[in-house]
Amino acid sequence: ELVKLSLSLNGTNITDRGGQALAAGLAGTELLELTLRFQGTAVADDTGISLGGGLARCAKLRKAYLSLHDTYVTDAGGQVLVSGFNGSSLRELDLHLFGTLVAERTGAALGDALSSCDQLVKIHVAMGRTRLTDGGGSALVRGLASTNLEDVTLSFFDTEVSDLAGRALGQSLAGFVGLVKIYLSFSGTQLTDEGGRALVAGLDCSQMQSLVVRLHDSNVGDDTGSALGSCLANCSKLESLDLVLYGTKLTDQGGAALSAGWQCSELKDLNLYLHGTLVADETAITLGQSLSSCTTLTKVALFLLGTKLSDQGGAALAAGLRCSELQEFTLHLNYTTVADDTGVGLGRALVAGPRLRKLVLYLAGTKLTDRGGRALAEGLSGSQVQELTLALHGAVVADDTCTALGGSLATMGSLQQLVLGLSGTQLTDAGCSSLAGGLSGLRLREVDLRLTSTAVGDESCIALGKSLGRCSQLAKVIIALDHTNTGNAGIVCIGLSLLGLPTPPSVELHTMHSNVTREGISVVHQLFADAEKSITVKSVASYKMCC
Repeated sequence: ELVKLSLSLNGTNITDRGGQALAAGLAGTELLELTLRFQGTAVADDTGISLGGGLARCAKLRKAYLSLHDTYVTDAGGQVLVSGFNGSSLRELDLHLFGTLVAERTGAALGDALSSCDQLVKIHVAMGRTRLTDGGGSALVRGLASTNLEDVTLSFFDTEVSDLAGRALGQSLAGFVGLVKIYLSFSGTQLTDEGGRALVAGLDCSQMQSLVVRLHDSNVGDDTGSALGSCLANCSKLESLDLVLYGTKLTDQGGAALSAGWQCSELKDLNLYLHGTLVADETAITLGQSLSSCTTLTKVALFLLGTKLSDQGGAALAAGLRCSELQEFTLHLNYTTVADDTGVGLGRALVAGPRLRKLVLYLAGTKLTDRGGRALAEGLSGSQVQELTLALHGAVVADDTCTALGGSLATMGSLQQLVLGLSGTQLTDAGCSSLAGGLSGLRLREVDLRLTSTAVGDESCIALGKSLGRCSQLAKVIIALDHTNTGNAGIVCIGLSLLGLPTPPSVELHTMHSNVTREGISVVHQLFADAEKSITVKSVASYKMCC
């Protein structure tokens, strides 16, 4: 009378002998739902063959979840295993063969089996890092054509599938009118623009609510980007969108076409990864224009680091941001040539973000100076952000930016987690002391300050120690002072101040190539040892020891 079975044997010592015996027990049962997990075990083909035979005799099975992730199954066992999914009653299938030795025959057999599953509405197939070829991949996706799927996940990353599979998948997808959720991964494959364009062209977005397309580190380019833009123009009900195209051949032509296609009437969650491509200002300008109509967005992550973006595109992108409903915002512009106009634009956008709770801004290695940095920092004043990461290392900012940042931080009463990257900037003791003053009394739980290769010294450390010593809820502190003028007095002051808290936090200080001596480190260690607390001070000597 068993109708539902869930067994997890992940990471155990079960071998093929035990797996085979277990699978054989499924034959002839009245199971409606089955979950079996063998991830990371030594099961192999005998288990796969036995599972296939058992599944073929589970005539009433409606939901199946099988994970053989990182096992020793090859095509011999995989082919028989997937042939067991031929029941007309099957409605949901999750099959994880990631990291196994299955190949073309398993893909073709799965396609044949799926073609008979006319009740299937949900399928998740993970075959990344297998030996799947273009022939097996195309045969697999052709088997989907006769189904009425609403939820599809297909992961082929780091396999040899290419344009043949891309075209076949596009043809199958073209027949689906009720798709609500889809996840497609061809990352690290041999897919080119021919297959990418055909794949995307088959998508019917009219009912879709969630779309994830991962094509990174493949050979797709502008034709695929343009096809994605055309597809998205029809996605009026889309609520969540993830497009991962980094490391592709995309340029401004395809990037702009992609950015222009969005329908934002329902969009709440947007993640766009274009780093390491040749997109530039036209893409950013178009993206800003599209974002200006996205008033329902609550979570946005944009990755444009290492692109050809300049200040013109960065400023246009910032101008298009509508932060009125945003709760989480991540922007990576590291190692682009954006500068002060981008900083000013971001500052203005942040002022209009009353609901923002998590903010991550990466502007490292850019041309941002104190004019843009100050405007950006001032935009945070009065913010209700709880988690703030601001990476400015290697930018041209200096004391004015940090003084403004200190003033804004003092008004951010909700802040709990702070990460500031100021390494390699023109920061001195004056700016750092002002920054430190803004931290005093905040309800911070975690602080990570990176001040490496700046002109700060003991004055800054004393100011930081005093302010952090008034943050009664601190649980973790990291301060990087490598290649600075910091001496023993500075780190002792920080240590004493933090030990004065009701519950001293865990502390990590980086002091390599500073003026801190072994005697100073010993004093700090002894202070914490006397209080039965731990501290890590990474100096030249301790660094060599730990590595």
